[in-house]
Amino acid sequence: FPVTIYLQRMLDSVDESVEHVIVIDNGGSLGRVDCAKANKVSVISLPSNLGVGPSWNLGIKLTPFSSWWLICNDDIVWNPGALKLYSEAICDNSIVIGNITSDNTFSGFAVHESVIQTVGLFDEYYYPGVGEEINYIHRMNEAGVSTKMVPNAYSGNKSATRKTLNEKYSKAFYVFTHNIEDSVIRGQHTRGWQLAHRRESDLE
Repeated sequence: FPVTIYLQRMLDSVDESVEHVIVIDNGGSLGRVDCAKANKVSVISLPSNLGVGPSWNLGIKLTPFSSWWLICNDDIVWNPGALKLYSEAICDNSIVIGNITSDNTFSGFAVHESVIQTVGLFDEYYYPGVGEEINYIHRMNEAGVSTKMVPNAYSGNKSATRKTLNEKYSKAFYVFTHNIEDSVIRGQHTRGWQLAHRRESDLE
């Protein structure tokens, strides 16, 4: 699917000033992109797919002095005024989400620096991108992090990759869901990146 088109569409919908936009290009296939509202745009091109959680973590690690981060999928479109509401809602010990549904709660969310300090980064065990948000919600709840919502913050294509699900991805989804449930039962909240698991989860 035309990744650059979806990404540029999302960037064009940004209607609030942004200090720094970081695009994690998993696979190095992006063309030129720009964001009129951003002071700086950086594209980090990677030779292969790092996965969702590690990509989110990388964006945070590259800007360690930010007071909060807004993280989103490339295939959403921000509704007018939504980003202003995010900036007004974000505060100490909180995250801000929009459009609560079963499959895109974390398609566009803001996380405060205090949450990263308390809860930590996203668990990089889950690859390519199923489970890290559910894992994080469990850890947030334990830490007493408050969740705020901006209703109808964005519209979009949900996950473009969902349109190309194959049997292998469906099997991976089942395995990831089981791993999440198993880790919750065992009280094992983070597992981290593991070489053997990454190889077993490969979708190439």
